[in-house]
Amino acid sequence: MSSISFKTPKLEFETQGINGHYRGDFSKDGNQISGTWEQGGLTVPLVLDRTEMPANAPGQPPAK
Repeated sequence: MSSISFKTPKLEFETQGINGHYRGDFSKDGNQISGTWEQGGLTVPLVLDRTEMPANAPGQPPAK
């Protein structure tokens, strides 16, 4: 990421390497961000949801 900013409830970030930009708003419960992704002249809706990471997810230490 080239830049990121957050001011409740807005989140914005930019990735200059791929000419991308995201703008979204957090839900009241903080479990979702609804916004738009812009890249190369195209704009598409993008919703980000909070999820629990499984214990066996790649990059996680083995479960004990």
